[in-house]
Amino acid sequence: MSLRPFSPNRPRRPDGVRDLSILLFLYNTGARAQETAGAQISWFDFPNRFVTITGKGDKSRSTPLWPSTVQFLRRYLDHHRRPPAPQAAASFFINQRGGPLTRFGVRSLVKKYVHRAAIKCPSLAKRKISTHSFRHTTAVHLLKARVDLNVIKDWLGHASVKSTKRYLHTDADDKQRTLERFGPPDYVVSSLAPEEDDGPDLLLGWLKDL
Repeated sequence: MSLRPFSPNRPRRPDGVRDLSILLFLYNTGARAQETAGAQISWFDFPNRFVTITGKGDKSRSTPLWPSTVQFLRRYLDHHRRPPAPQAAASFFINQRGGPLTRFGVRSLVKKYVHRAAIKCPSLAKRKISTHSFRHTTAVHLLKARVDLNVIKDWLGHASVKSTKRYLHTDADDKQRTLERFGPPDYVVSSLAPEEDDGPDLLLGWLKDL
């Protein structure tokens, strides 16, 4: 499913577009908060729908992007990215002061939208949901999609497959609950079609899966 046609003349809140771009990036890539905050424009290969993330130990990994994620990230970059300060010219995500985001800024952003989502779904207020919850969900959804464990290791930037195997127990528990309901397991959604104003509703759907 593709995004609705977009015109740069349509009113949009720049920070809202940026925020949903960050949430999409977290879920699509399973990136860490620091990796998201440190994302560089040069990382993105939009024509080929890939991003090359530099993570822990300066190790790089390439991760595919859904077409809808590419469209939304380009929408942000081309029309809603704040004018950066000189030191942030290469940064993809820009804060309100024109500087690069920090991992604390990314975590604060997620916390803000979890709080908003909890207004519609009060049970979320009792759950500990963070940027790592998105990473965890990405891993579990990849497992549900029957993606090989070594591929998931590379997707998340784990140094060893041992770090990835901890998600196997979660997947086994989910399979057991699925069996008890006599229904098929859920599979990862292969595309997203968000509008900026739908940010809290889109996040609410993700949060229910975390």
